[in-house]
Amino acid sequence: MKTNHVKSLRDYDAAAVMPAFKKLLSVTSINPAATKNQKRFYRRIFTPIVLLWCLIYQRLSKDHTQDEVIVHVKSGAADHLSPDRAKPISPRIKSESTAAYSKGRLRFPLAVLKTALADTAKAVQQTQPAWHGHPVALLDGTILIVRPTKTLSKEYGTQSNQHGTN
Repeated sequence: MKTNHVKSLRDYDAAAVMPAFKKLLSVTSINPAATKNQKRFYRRIFTPIVLLWCLIYQRLSKDHTQDEVIVHVKSGAADHLSPDRAKPISPRIKSESTAAYSKGRLRFPLAVLKTALADTAKAVQQTQPAWHGHPVALLDGTILIVRPTKTLSKEYGTQSNQHGTN
């Protein structure tokens, strides 16, 4: 019996996602969202666009540590995200400490993430993606757990897993 295995995004090298990131998100779309926020972003290594890439890379990487993110950025993989093309990011990182990245994540406004998500969804919807000729929809995997009232159970049924019915 032959089965078709669909690769998940995690099966790919996280760095391979960079071309899609560059295509869907840009400094011109992220910086206005960051400047609307009350927090000021000085000329730091971890600008909003770099932080956004680092957050995505950290999540998709097989090693989810902040240390891995610093190694990735120091390798030059995010140099093209620098606002000043003459000053790439990688040589400006002098330490292996994750403190600057960690502090940047704390400063990073939620509004920028929401803008990035909305811009990405809009861009993907405009391209009308397809997989094997079938339209692809964006789903975020959000679930809502509600109390199993009699009305809900009657309408939607109950869940079951290897431990039985819930």
